[in-house]
Amino acid sequence: MNNATDLSRRLLKSYPVKILKEHFETAPGNQEEILEEILQNNSRIEIENFSYSHFNYTKQHIYIYKFQHPYAPTSITQQQLGYKIIKQDVTANRLLIFALADVTFQVIVNFGGAINQVDLNFHQPMMIEVTRHYLIIRFTVLESKLTPYFPANAALYSPTKAVDEKSILTPLIALFANNAPEKADLNKGIKKLWDDDSIDSREVKFKKSKSMSKETMDEDNLVKVEYPDVYAELMKSPLNKTLFKYLKDNDDLCGHFTCDPTNGEITIPLYSKNTSQIDSVINEIITNN
Repeated sequence: MNNATDLSRRLLKSYPVKILKEHFETAPGNQEEILEEILQNNSRIEIENFSYSHFNYTKQHIYIYKFQHPYAPTSITQQQLGYKIIKQDVTANRLLIFALADVTFQVIVNFGGAINQVDLNFHQPMMIEVTRHYLIIRFTVLESKLTPYFPANAALYSPTKAVDEKSILTPLIALFANNAPEKADLNKGIKKLWDDDSIDSREVKFKKSKSMSKETMDEDNLVKVEYPDVYAELMKSPLNKTLFKYLKDNDDLCGHFTCDPTNGEITIPLYSKNTSQIDSVINEIITNN
């Protein structure tokens, strides 16, 4: 259940079927048939290299930190990182690392009356980008539905992550302790894009003087368009988790993304159409910050 082929299969399932078919030039078929063909005809190294080159097509959780003391890019060993490094690139201005983090789901399984705890291991793709002023850590979002990995008549209970993103982040951030990283406040960048009508929101959570407030729009309505008075109030307050829609007709930008500006977090909930979209979202926010 957790052999090398199982881990490669689960890794591939984080990527769009369309991209798998195009890259590996598979015969027509459903997802399981395509995965089986890829696993039979490609080595583990080839699959891991694919996971790196096509990382930007995956759904992602992004955590952004700002250094209080500038960082001089230098390489990091696999032992320091604690995870398998697939690719590392160091220039005078940037350190870029792509690695596979080891993540474990624990689940109680009832199969024919026999109840056992089962551990399911995953390789979670992770990109670490470090510049003089920012630490950006990006994770591929893992599928939380575990039923496809068990027989149809197995009942699953209480699935939990024994290792999750938060537990991975803590030692990663500690590697840069001398640079004093803090959660990046992205409010300025997000509000600039909103003010310029580059984005608008369908759902926004923000801090009032004595409480939290949340606005959720019906259907395709947008906050700034429908409630300019609410928008004006939002511009005065720190924003929390907010669902944004790009208004620009630009294929290099994600159609939707969620951002918690106060805590420096971005979520890309859908597969990207190309490898530029996620980078463009991050760069636009930071550039305007």
